[in-house]
Amino acid sequence: MKSLKIFAVAAGLLAIAACTKEQEIYSVAKLDESKPAVASFSYDDAASGATAAGFAWSADAALAAGATSFTLELTADVSVESVENASKFKVVDAPAVSYVMNGLSKGAFYYARIRANYPGFLYSKWTYLGSESNPMAVCVGTGVVDAKFGAPANLKATPTETSFKATWDPVPFTKSYVFEYKPASSGDWSVVGDLTATSYEVEGLVAQTTYDIRVKAVAADRDSDYTTGSVTTLEPSKFNPQMSKVNDLLEFFKTEAALASSANEYSLEADIDLSGQTIPTVDTFKGILDGKGHTIKGLALTDAIFKNLTGSVKNLTIEGELSKVISAEESAEGHPLAALAIISKGSVVSCVNKVNVSLTGSSILGSPVVAGLVAFQEGGEFSGNKNLASVSLVHGGTANVEIEGFNRKPFSVAAGLVGVVFNATVSDCENEGAISVSCTDVPKVSARHYIGGVIGTPENAVVRKCVNKGAISADFTDATKSAAKQVWVGGIIGGRNGDVKTVDGAFVEDCENYGDLTLIAENSVNNYLAGIGGQATVEATGSNYTADKETIQKLVNCHNHGKLVKKGAGGCRIGGISGGAATLENCSNSGEIVVENISTAGAVGGLVGYPTQPYHPVTGCKNTGNMTATCDVEFAMGGLFGQGGNTNQEYADCSVDCVITAPASVNAGAILGTAKTIASGKSIVYGSASAPFKVKGTVKGTVLDASNFKSLLIGDGGVTNGGVIDTENVVLQ
Repeated sequence: MKSLKIFAVAAGLLAIAACTKEQEIYSVAKLDESKPAVASFSYDDAASGATAAGFAWSADAALAAGATSFTLELTADVSVESVENASKFKVVDAPAVSYVMNGLSKGAFYYARIRANYPGFLYSKWTYLGSESNPMAVCVGTGVVDAKFGAPANLKATPTETSFKATWDPVPFTKSYVFEYKPASSGDWSVVGDLTATSYEVEGLVAQTTYDIRVKAVAADRDSDYTTGSVTTLEPSKFNPQMSKVNDLLEFFKTEAALASSANEYSLEADIDLSGQTIPTVDTFKGILDGKGHTIKGLALTDAIFKNLTGSVKNLTIEGELSKVISAEESAEGHPLAALAIISKGSVVSCVNKVNVSLTGSSILGSPVVAGLVAFQEGGEFSGNKNLASVSLVHGGTANVEIEGFNRKPFSVAAGLVGVVFNATVSDCENEGAISVSCTDVPKVSARHYIGGVIGTPENAVVRKCVNKGAISADFTDATKSAAKQVWVGGIIGGRNGDVKTVDGAFVEDCENYGDLTLIAENSVNNYLAGIGGQATVEATGSNYTADKETIQKLVNCHNHGKLVKKGAGGCRIGGISGGAATLENCSNSGEIVVENISTAGAVGGLVGYPTQPYHPVTGCKNTGNMTATCDVEFAMGGLFGQGGNTNQEYADCSVDCVITAPASVNAGAILGTAKTIASGKSIVYGSASAPFKVKGTVKGTVLDASNFKSLLIGDGGVTNGGVIDTENVVLQ
């Protein structure tokens, strides 16, 4: 036992919030060994409880000698006398000879000691529970235990072919452990020190080999003896990676997949039906799984097949059901859900999903991300995949929960194939499954919702040769008309997450949508609905978007054939190709756009709803989709653009040939719905001498001809609030 030291620094007293008397006694008190100490000291079991420890003592001699109080201390290290070291202490006024220390943690270990305090800031020697040479400890909620420092007990090891995990019992008052291992035939120990956990896993070992193991505890002033043992790694697996039977696949999911390295290859040699079987979610799969065109049938999942996919899955079809219902107690947690993988940093190639995916929560959910195949794709490869199943998300709002680094405003995501894409290319993918989202009775919190036929929301993504054929319905009915929730719906991508303004959204090329899209929204904020991309980049000046950057929501050779329907009196920017600002090249819309209800801020265009930002030219594009408004609301509807932008814009070589049907209240034009949004001093140029705009069709029952088409180009007659519109190079087809 080290000699006791006097702690005399007053600043340390404040750190443990002691009372004034306790501070005074510790700051200037001195040991006087001539003063009588407490004669006996014991644990009072009857007065103790789950979070309290009671003590009693006899101190007749000390009281007779003039003791004025007693200091009771519970400490983790009896070798040091220090207010900072003392986990708990209390000064008890004489003549009381008992005290109950409350507010302790159940299961915590403390040494206990007491001393007598005398006038003149003098105190006696400590009296210990047990003795000074062999102090006893109190385990809160249990009682007095023999806490003599010793070697760890119950050393065990669980082996695999190339690893083992060792565990041992904790030793009270231990600061750390040292674990060592070596082959039984070798004299050189591998040493791992400073362990605070009571387990350690060793990997990279040789199969069917015996290893010696030992562990010791380290305290502040000593080391324990070693506890020793041995473990033998398992024989090399006899598992056949070429799987053709139910048991093969069950063993793969239950054992083999989690042990696989990047060099391990597995394949399906036949269709395998897992009906009636339960498989666990594999935490991490690093290997290669080749389905060889075969199907895993009868899946009844409660979560994804893989939580983390860093390896490769290819040529595989999965079929079954994945349905998850979130209780109110679980609702605030993060909820990513997909059939194949939650997070993929590997490759998913030529896979087909026939697993219907459904996530339902009656209350607010924490950041739900629901998709057919993968919830999050970060890097890696995602190509040639199909979703043929339904994707459904039903909830009552969202809470801000971080999911693997994707921490934004409260959000939800639903998509046919992949929910969120980071720094990756998605190519040659197709969705045929229906996607439905219902988020009603939403609380007034800032929330964003992204719904896409192929991708929910991209960041620095490239999307090529993707097709959506599935119907998308998004019901955000809300009687309170909360302005806080905002919805992005697109046939290929929903919307680029707008919280981060320093990365790009998506470059979309050679994509087509055939699915019908329906959005019900009653809130006053601007929502987005479009055949290709609701919104693929942030609408903000001062971001990193510049004219020479290809990946600014650039949509190239993309075509929409699906019908767009807007219901509910909420605001919305609707476009046959893009809802908001976008660079478009050689894109076309032939899908019908129907507006059953919308707010006065609504902007509906055959190509783009509201092109607000600079650096977004539109060239070589056309709209042949008819446009119909059945609501008597003064909003903007144009054959190509809903509203004029608030920056300088030049468009060239575009055409429109459609019938626009709307009540008199609607500002409807063959090219532009309204020019009132063009900022003062800004100009918009439609067409050039070498690449004119061409118009044809009907606006509000009037057929465009040589005598009237100029007057029907802009819905509100060209009022620009100081801005300029150049239609000199617009011609009749």
